[in-house]
Amino acid sequence: MGRVCPWCNTQIEYNVEGWYCKCSSGRRGSPRTAPPPPPNPADWPAATDYTLVLHTRMDGEGRPGIGRGPCTGDYQLWARDGRGRQGQVVHDGEHAHDEGEYLTLLAALTDLAGRITGAGRDPANYTVTIYSGRELVVEQLTGGYRVKAPALQLLHGQSCELIARFGRVDMMWKQTTAIKRLFRF
Repeated sequence: MGRVCPWCNTQIEYNVEGWYCKCSSGRRGSPRTAPPPPPNPADWPAATDYTLVLHTRMDGEGRPGIGRGPCTGDYQLWARDGRGRQGQVVHDGEHAHDEGEYLTLLAALTDLAGRITGAGRDPANYTVTIYSGRELVVEQLTGGYRVKAPALQLLHGQSCELIARFGRVDMMWKQTTAIKRLFRF
């Protein structure tokens, strides 16, 4: 069963182009602000409680030739039942793109763990699947690559501590274009 538009009470249809309903007159989206659509359930791992999608972008161009600068991290968190939440974190200061992704991951997992514990539950009873557009971060957190950069070592350690609070965490790399298309950043 799909979701219903809160304004016109018609079935909302989802596809990779966006969501459609009666009040949007056949155009993508709606003239009103609406919550983002959930990801396609066919793309969800079947046995996960939460799906977390990370997208970090450099603000402006950073410093040319150096690849460092302030960045903004967006995340979308989806529960198995389709409820969703968006978050945005601004990372001031000089950061490389991978540092920004780690900082976004830390903010998102802290948010999720806080919501679970705030409801009187234990994060160890929940599973999380994380999608990231940064292959290096995914490979480091899954043990595929060593963490050589000193700037990433502390962030990696903090991320591993947060990940260990959950029952099971799966990390998946997707190209940034796929993340934008599927999850509408």
